[in-house]
Amino acid sequence: MKNPVFCKLSNRLSCLFWRQTVKVGINDKTAKNSEGMLYVLKKQTYTMLSLYEKDYKEVIPKNTCLILDNLAKGSLDSMYFGLIDKKNILGKAVIE
Repeated sequence: MKNPVFCKLSNRLSCLFWRQTVKVGINDKTAKNSEGMLYVLKKQTYTMLSLYEKDYKEVIPKNTCLILDNLAKGSLDSMYFGLIDKKNILGKAVIE
């Protein structure tokens, strides 16, 4: 692809298509996980994000969160189980 397609999902969340992957962006900057690696998805995994874009008219609803796993290539996160209501977030997992 000569020109990547930049899809704005909300004021804070966007995706950049490049070749066979999708780079997730926040505030128009490519997102990185806590280890500093780019958060890159395979195009198939982007399906859930595109559904959010359509269903929620590019805005993640108030009091809900899009959860992204720490793995740079994606994992079991909102791409698989959807948006999470903030009241259902119990805490933060910490590995020492």
